Amino acid sequence: QNTEEEGKRISTIGFDSINPIPLTPEILEKAGFKEVIYDVAALYELGDLSLFELDFGEGWGLTMTDKSTGSYTVIVKYLHQLQNLFYDLKGQELPINL
Repeated sequence: QNTEEEGKRISTIGFDSINPIPLTPEILEKAGFKEVIYDVAALYELGDLSLFELDFGEGWGLTMTDKSTGSYTVIVKYLHQLQNLFYDLKGQELPINL
C-alpha cells in the first residue's frame, strides 16, 4: 500500500509478506564463517563462534567458547537471529555480503 504524507511517498507491506532468511552454508560463508571439517560433520567458524547443523532441519547450533565461563550453545534458524546474537555477543554488526 502506498500513501503520501508531507510530500513523501510511504510504502507499507503486511507482516504476512515478510519471510525470514534461513541459514545455509552459503550465507554463513558470505558472513565470514569458514568451513572446518570435524569428524564427519562440517562446522563453520568465525573467531570463537562455531556453528554446526542440527539433525532433521532443526536449525544450527551456535556455540561460543569463553575461557572463564566455558561454552554454551543456542539454536538459530534464521539470518536475523544470527545477526542479533552476534551483535549481543560481540557488540558489533555481523558483516554480510548477500
